[in-house]
Amino acid sequence: METLPRRACIALVARCADMLLPTLASLWPNMPERDKTLVIRAVQDAISVARYDAEVPGLPNTATEITQLVGRLTLHLHGLPVETELPASVTNLQTERIQTIRNIIDVAARSARAAVATDLAMTSSECDDGISWAMCVARETQNSGLLEELDETIALLQQCCVEGLLTDESPVWWTGVGWQFG
Repeated sequence: METLPRRACIALVARCADMLLPTLASLWPNMPERDKTLVIRAVQDAISVARYDAEVPGLPNTATEITQLVGRLTLHLHGLPVETELPASVTNLQTERIQTIRNIIDVAARSARAAVATDLAMTSSECDDGISWAMCVARETQNSGLLEELDETIALLQQCCVEGLLTDESPVWWTGVGWQFG
């Protein structure tokens, strides 16, 4: 996604994360409220940065906390000790399901990290990796509708960039009818 302006990258990875939230809710229905709020806040804050290009109070802390949650899930998946215990509502699930949960939360984490990144290369890297994980989740869950929606969302934003509709300063956000710019 190196061809996308910074705010478009942030908007895209945040949109991908937002599209995965229903899957997360179905895979981890008893997700602790604190973790659920953290994931939603990471996505919503990234959306705000892409749309308003304003500093969001607490976003750096949110990016750190959600990255730590991804790390704890990763350690658990590898059978390594976790400093802060994960709730039984996730550790008692099948390994494949925990992996998919971890991947979804990683996309949300990447949206937050893209929003706090200070250079386009880091933002693009987080965007690229986030999109890859989102596609991976769609394939893991065998959700062809989600895979098609992700492909279409990405293609639409890339087309806007090709047509020169977006610059680094362009606010970008998603609505029910598609990408919007201001």
